[in-house]
Amino acid sequence: MRITRVTKIRGHRVFRDFLWPNDLHSFGQFNLIYGWNGCGKTTLSSLFAHIEKKENVTEGEVEFEIDGGRTCLGYAIAGTNLPPVRVFNRDFINATIASTGDPSDRIDPIYYLGEDSIEKQAQVNRLKEELDTANDELTNATSAKTSATRELDEFRIDEAKVIKRTLTGAKSSRYNNYDKRNFTKSVAMFDAQADVRAARLTGEETEQLLTQKNSQLKSELSAVVCTPPDFENFRSRVKSLLERSVASETIEELAQNPAIARWVQEGLAVHSGEQKTSTCRFCSQPLTTERRAALEGHFNDAFAAFQRELASEISLLARAAEDLAEITFPHPASTYEHLQEELAAAISAAQKTIELTIAWITEVRTALESKRAAPFAPAQCGCWQSETPTVDGSSPDSCVNRVECSSVSYAAS
Repeated sequence: MRITRVTKIRGHRVFRDFLWPNDLHSFGQFNLIYGWNGCGKTTLSSLFAHIEKKENVTEGEVEFEIDGGRTCLGYAIAGTNLPPVRVFNRDFINATIASTGDPSDRIDPIYYLGEDSIEKQAQVNRLKEELDTANDELTNATSAKTSATRELDEFRIDEAKVIKRTLTGAKSSRYNNYDKRNFTKSVAMFDAQADVRAARLTGEETEQLLTQKNSQLKSELSAVVCTPPDFENFRSRVKSLLERSVASETIEELAQNPAIARWVQEGLAVHSGEQKTSTCRFCSQPLTTERRAALEGHFNDAFAAFQRELASEISLLARAAEDLAEITFPHPASTYEHLQEELAAAISAAQKTIELTIAWITEVRTALESKRAAPFAPAQCGCWQSETPTVDGSSPDSCVNRVECSSVSYAAS
């Protein structure tokens, strides 16, 4: 039993569509197959090796002719009765012949003779050594890279855990699922900044933020209600009142002595109207018609209206001062620790503003009281003629009617 032909090789390695020609003799006892490199000699020997090892051909279509008539398909070799075959090709040599048994230590099948050949062989040997060295360096570099990658990954995981543990709290769920992916994105964002140092916190800043994060939830502070007086209107009205004088038939003695004038005015009231009498209730002497007329001319309707107007303005100022004095502020300890210093400073500035505002109102009230006692001559008050005092010395022009402004105590001009 022998193989007489390889009738077909289709789609197997270099063979696309080979059919045994009709004019080609079948295999004889001895056969010589030759051709250019790459024409398929090695592939043909590998097909005979499949028969030797009883292995099916899985690539393409292969068909053998046995004893000139029986056909064996390549995919059915393992189950077909075939003649014994021995193949001695390059694969056989690589698999069976070695100097030490190490597959990488092969016997060189070609020997070089002559100076030129020996020099080239020496060059080849040097290049092989360099290649071995380069391969070793590549192996070491690959190992180092793998180790560094693993360490970097572990670092990202550990740092992400620290951030998650530090920032997770009852107030926010933002960091509940924080992991190495979030950490990697944050690092990439910082790297993209022109100055990475700007994103770094000092130890003090870190402690402050941790304290803020761990602080207990505070109750909401009540709003501080403050409706500042309309200083511009006050200024205008008070200035007008102080500059006004009452036209009347004045009695020189009363005009020059405000205290006596107030006493006489009150006395005239208890001697007029339903209480009218012709006898002085103080000295029991007759109260003449001429004297009564002189006093009524001194204290006429214009005088009385002006006095009521002064009294009304004094009352408004007093109420404004009382409202400012009743303003209360929360204690700094009632807010979060990191805000206490700022709140204390704001409260101190506001209280200073209120104190200076009340002082201004008091000065204006004093001027109006003096005008009420001496209504027959113009009076002045320096509370708006001089520069309005401020907490920090700044101009009040932009803060008119804003008692709550921390930089201005009051503004009346």
